Amino acid sequence: MRSRILMLIFLWSNLICGCLMESKPLESNGTLIVMIPTKDGIIIASDTRSQIAGITFDGKPKISIINAETALAITGTFEILPKPPSGIDLKEWIPKAPRLISFLELAESHLKNDPNSISTSSLNDLGEFLKENVADYLKKQPPENVPQTGRDFCQIVIAQYDAISHKSRFGQMHVGVSRSGNPRTTNVRVMTFDPNEKPPFLRFGESTYLNEQVLSRKGKSLLPAKFHELGSQAKTIEDLPYTSGAFMAHALIEAASERAKEVPPPTAIGGPTYVTLIDGIHNPIKLNPENGFTVQPKTELETQQKAEARCR
Repeated sequence: MRSRILMLIFLWSNLICGCLMESKPLESNGTLIVMIPTKDGIIIASDTRSQIAGITFDGKPKISIINAETALAITGTFEILPKPPSGIDLKEWIPKAPRLISFLELAESHLKNDPNSISTSSLNDLGEFLKENVADYLKKQPPENVPQTGRDFCQIVIAQYDAISHKSRFGQMHVGVSRSGNPRTTNVRVMTFDPNEKPPFLRFGESTYLNEQVLSRKGKSLLPAKFHELGSQAKTIEDLPYTSGAFMAHALIEAASERAKEVPPPTAIGGPTYVTLIDGIHNPIKLNPENGFTVQPKTELETQQKAEARCR
């Protein structure tokens, strides 16, 4: 008798969960981003894990390269999928499903069509573009599918490096819906760092988790000794080579991913770590820890172009 009751409870709970899962669009979320200005450019590192309907997907960094000097990153809900058909395998359906809205693709298209320097004005232009698309998305949804109001969908982060002045500039904003149901952007901010400043370790997304679970006393053992050595050596951005910045950013993401196996973060952290360098001259590529994060040897023309840019 007891086993039959337990079975009925199990089946009922699965039925309820299934109905809830299929009643609303699905959101893809997660991500930890670390950005570090160095003397050679900006290092950007990201985990590659996202979570949709409780299912984990690895291998997709939420970073988009706009050009040689600009990159875009996104944390939180970076895309929304339609509610899935009943009776399908979500694991197989989700990668192929159409996207109702992709904040990463929208921001990427805007920046590629209008590649201005980061400023409050350019961020506001991007914000207006995103709000228009959010409003269009909301209009198309039936009342039961409209997302909860008074919340942020995602955080947009733009990194830009000037190879002439060696300045690193960052722009950020949150995109969401106000309590009244209107699209909004908040926390619009521009940060600029000169080469003679102390190198910041900018953290986005699951930054609170990183601070509490890795950079606190209980989690520092997850970081290699070299991380602390390199951090103490760099007094200014001009003192920090890109290979050292890449090692440190990679170490932070890896440590957070390892910690997440024991203490689950609010969203998701994990998968292979992605690291790249934005230097304002060359097309950014993925940096590999197996070769010390070094960029492949440059051609003589590329080396000359970079030298000329630095001397202007």
